[in-house]
Amino acid sequence: MIALAVYAFAIAFVQQRNHIYPAAGPRAPEDTRPKEMPLGTFLASDRPPLSDMLGHGWYGVETGSGRWSAGLSSELTLPEQDVGVELELRLRLLAAGDGEHATNPTRIVLHGRELAELDVAVNVVSDYVVRVPAAAHQGYPILLVLDYSFAVQPSPQDSRNIAIRLEGLELRRVNDD
Repeated sequence: MIALAVYAFAIAFVQQRNHIYPAAGPRAPEDTRPKEMPLGTFLASDRPPLSDMLGHGWYGVETGSGRWSAGLSSELTLPEQDVGVELELRLRLLAAGDGEHATNPTRIVLHGRELAELDVAVNVVSDYVVRVPAAAHQGYPILLVLDYSFAVQPSPQDSRNIAIRLEGLELRRVNDD
């Protein structure tokens, strides 16, 4: 029992030191998350609805705009939508450079189905559009997984493994059947 408590404390200590925070738990049925979000909403905040959308694989708030991904995979949880509603997700992204690549190929996956593969430019902030067809979410919670081709350690003094920085996010309903 003591070993389990020590293990849990060690995990919490490492996550706090590296600014990695676990995904938020399930939301209550009365949740009033927005159906759409403007791109101008920056992610340098721990307040809802942004903190609710950042699942596993993101570092905490830092100075400046955006959030760095942690490791080779990150999650975005989009607000639930009605059946039949197609979405357009616009992501403002920047890839961390490793000195060898001009882009970091990034797969966007929903329920095992690849929605897009983006070539996220290294050291250049760019906008990318991902369509989320109604057939892909069918009214269920929308958990997008972003898989990166590589991650880098920013400097010898910074032990994090980062791949991309999410600078902004726009969620738009394309249709309302």
